[in-house]
Amino acid sequence: MAKKTKNIPKQESEDQERKFWSTNDSTGYIDWSESRPIILPDLKRTENPDILRLLANGEKEIGSGNGHSLESVIKDADDLLNDGGS
Repeated sequence: MAKKTKNIPKQESEDQERKFWSTNDSTGYIDWSESRPIILPDLKRTENPDILRLLANGEKEIGSGNGHSLESVIKDADDLLNDGGS
């Protein structure tokens, strides 16, 4: 049986959304009993701890104020790792 959940409020920016989720528990907004695992076949495994640390810190530290999106930073880092920076 589906659990009654609250509507997730619309946020104006990622910063507002980040702040909202840092102070609210998702279990009040999402019925996790309805969740199921997914497979992401195109993801590449990395064992580089610097990349993992950057991903864990998120866009706030990576691209903050410099006009670079998280995706472009990850792509540039991946290119450096795979091409050796050449």
